[in-house]
Amino acid sequence: MKTVVHVIGGLDRGGAESFLMSVARNIDHKKYRIVVITFMPPANGERYSHQDELTGLGVKVIRVKDDRFRRPIRFVRSVSRVVKNEKTSIVHSHIDFMSSLSLIGAWLGGAKKRIAHSHNTNNSRITSLSKKLATWLMRFIINIIATERVACGREAGAFLFGKNKKFTVLENGIDIDRFKFDAKTRVTLRKKYNIDPDAPVLLNVGRLEKQKNQKYLLDIFYEYQKVNPQARLFIIGDGSMKHELVEKIKKHKLGKKVFMIAALPNIHEYYSLADYFLMPSLFEGVPIAGIEAQANGLVCAFSDKTPSEVALTDKVKFLSIDGANSLKAWTDALKGRQTEKTRLAQNSDPRIRKYDARETTKRLERLYGSK
Repeated sequence: MKTVVHVIGGLDRGGAESFLMSVARNIDHKKYRIVVITFMPPANGERYSHQDELTGLGVKVIRVKDDRFRRPIRFVRSVSRVVKNEKTSIVHSHIDFMSSLSLIGAWLGGAKKRIAHSHNTNNSRITSLSKKLATWLMRFIINIIATERVACGREAGAFLFGKNKKFTVLENGIDIDRFKFDAKTRVTLRKKYNIDPDAPVLLNVGRLEKQKNQKYLLDIFYEYQKVNPQARLFIIGDGSMKHELVEKIKKHKLGKKVFMIAALPNIHEYYSLADYFLMPSLFEGVPIAGIEAQANGLVCAFSDKTPSEVALTDKVKFLSIDGANSLKAWTDALKGRQTEKTRLAQNSDPRIRKYDARETTKRLERLYGSK
């Protein structure tokens, strides 16, 4: 049995976290023992939202102190200590450019296979010259120490490793059938929230952080509900922007029309409740929530900062988040809801089925087993 250590920021709702959960649910636990190193505080309380499920799957979760910025050498030592103590064969790091530190720790701890995994196409913190130089150095270290380079898409790989570097594109797998449209669930949830059966419902799933641009989403909905007063918006996720979003909802007097819900285990059901999925992010990798929405048959609108790889059907639009007419473009795009029949058919589309978690996990196992 090989021990695989995953290094990840937290275990709440997010793209990298969803990927990790997909792996934990589908990997052959007779061949691979999974250990997770994490360092960021949980969004709610003392435990991460995914922690109990991971423990139930036999995954060991180890939280180390977040010394990445102030004491990077100490962070490297923390990772190295875990890698050595757990007799690790493989380290799989998901922390962007900070994978330079975790991979050094992996190397010092004796892990023979060291994987850097890119989940994004940008980083809003890289602004000053000093940070750009630091990023160049971290990229150099990653490319030297990593034995495997993996990315959720082509743009994400070029961002972390460089445009001329070779890497493996591994799709972010999901449980396709779990996200299939369910008419009964739609009726049940609409009754729960007192929403008319024909009212248009907009959905956004993601961390409540600047990158996800939910403040702009509220501007879109504010304009949309002027013409469609029955419309409702659901924002599902946790994060540091929650208070600002709540204040903006109050400012626009949208309290009865916008539902903010913390990440929850039955999040897949809320896709069936909705008609449209909106993600006006400042940047993205290949967002898992966008794949989930398409598996459910939703009409989707993404910002033009999102890689085109996320578009698996003809029901996807890419729109600008800049300019005087951008809000109107978003509200105009919210038309043409799909029927139950077309939503169910979309779940069977081969372009979506290639994101089946069982298949992507098999590919990952082959990557773990090679060399």
